[in-house]
Amino acid sequence: LPSLRDAYGGGEDVETLSKLVLTLPALLIALTAPLSGRVVDRFGRRGPLAIALVLYAAAGSAGLWLPTGWGIEALLAARALLGVATGAVMTIATTLIGDTFQGEERNRVLAAQNVAMAGGGVVFLLGSGALVGVGWRWPFAIYLASLVTLGASRAFIGEPSASEGPDDAPASEPFPWRAAAPIWALATLLMVLFYTVPTQFPFYLESLGVTSGLLTGVAVACATAGGVFASPFAGPLRGRIGEVRTSAIVFATIAAGLGLAWSAHLTDVAYPLVSAGCLLVGLAVGLMMPTLSGWLLGQGAPAHRVGLVSGLTSALFTGQFISPLVTEPLQRAFGIDGLIGVVGCVAAVVAASLVAPSLARRTAPSASG
Repeated sequence: LPSLRDAYGGGEDVETLSKLVLTLPALLIALTAPLSGRVVDRFGRRGPLAIALVLYAAAGSAGLWLPTGWGIEALLAARALLGVATGAVMTIATTLIGDTFQGEERNRVLAAQNVAMAGGGVVFLLGSGALVGVGWRWPFAIYLASLVTLGASRAFIGEPSASEGPDDAPASEPFPWRAAAPIWALATLLMVLFYTVPTQFPFYLESLGVTSGLLTGVAVACATAGGVFASPFAGPLRGRIGEVRTSAIVFATIAAGLGLAWSAHLTDVAYPLVSAGCLLVGLAVGLMMPTLSGWLLGQGAPAHRVGLVSGLTSALFTGQFISPLVTEPLQRAFGIDGLIGVVGCVAAVVAASLVAPSLARRTAPSASG
């Protein structure tokens, strides 16, 4: 992001727009994922998935070949198209898991999905951190990897029935808005907090004297790497203590990670503390992502799967998009280190609010007493 800012002329406005290059796709995902769900319901899984992967490659690699003379606005337009493609890919992928697997097997596959996403994030973040040393354009070439995924999807993915799943409620039941809405809201808040790491930490590390793109990539990748280790434990933890308590643990861990990163500006060992904080945040999100997916897929009938999943996709990427819009005023008011401290406090408050009702019930006197 700092290199992209400099390539387009620098300045405070360009710095803000450079952060939108990372997060603008999230807005388009949030807006178009429900539409993608309708397309998938009508035309199936395989065809729309292939189209989305081709668009992902073309729009994602635009930073590699778009002239800077067209302005950063042209790059933002390409990133918008990338968001349309990403929303479709994510909706189709998770819906396919719901179509194909049930019960504990579904939980295991959802965890494996998150491990794959987090593992890919680690590889590509480290790769982009190295490539930016060659030139700011080269990290955009990584998006061409979706063409390999396209070949694999055509070879190995069939067209399952969208109405499988005897463990679900009858399809005649209405859409479970009341059950889904709080989960979607929690997903949005999760991403607002988590995306403080990729949007603000490169500038935080720069303020701490870390100017290496590779080192910055390693630190941010720690947040993604945490998901690789934590995701397999999400299903067993959710089964033992439930989704709400799992969510409380997640937000408490995010608070701890951001607090650790915040403390870095007070010490002479800033980089290890920031990296460790990123790792804790990543562990938390690694627990939460399969928890959210499994939680939602258990809320309705098979006919509701695409709607539930597309709603989750919209919620997650709404949070990603608004994260810099929420945190940028805080950064200007409190400084970059103050921003991280404030966001950590918000995560702690959310964790406490999730467990407060159950603690109140446990400590309340019985009616007979």
